[in-house]
Amino acid sequence: MADSSYSVAGAALAGLSTLDPANAYDLAKKYSHDARGKLGNVISSALMSGGTESDFDFIAEQYNIATPGEEKLQLTVDFNEYLIKVKDAERVKKGVGMIMKFRNLIPEQYRKFTDPVFKQAFGKLATAKKEQGNSQLADYIYGLLK
Repeated sequence: MADSSYSVAGAALAGLSTLDPANAYDLAKKYSHDARGKLGNVISSALMSGGTESDFDFIAEQYNIATPGEEKLQLTVDFNEYLIKVKDAERVKKGVGMIMKFRNLIPEQYRKFTDPVFKQAFGKLATAKKEQGNSQLADYIYGLLK
């Protein structure tokens, strides 16, 4: 983690995330302020996986500033998993809006490849929210990518 290369440090944190997620979450918070590249993406993923509702603003900002591309598409799945843990409906809607903003940046000709990822993620999120007792939020999410 202390290596000057973001790629090396990112690989180290990715390995630690698999072996010791709680420690990876703590280290991700510690190194999150100036991380870029692979390290930044792995930190975002570790924070989303171990984060709590109180981490929402920071995690949402990390998702928002991630560079659009294949890595952000994977990060979308992680962010969606994080949103399952968030109880505040307004925060969930804000997060879903951020995901839709990224989705809408994808050129139309590529959406046949990417929309299944979004649909599956939103389906899982909506089902979770319904099981948590928020049918209104679940219906909102279900309706986004019909």
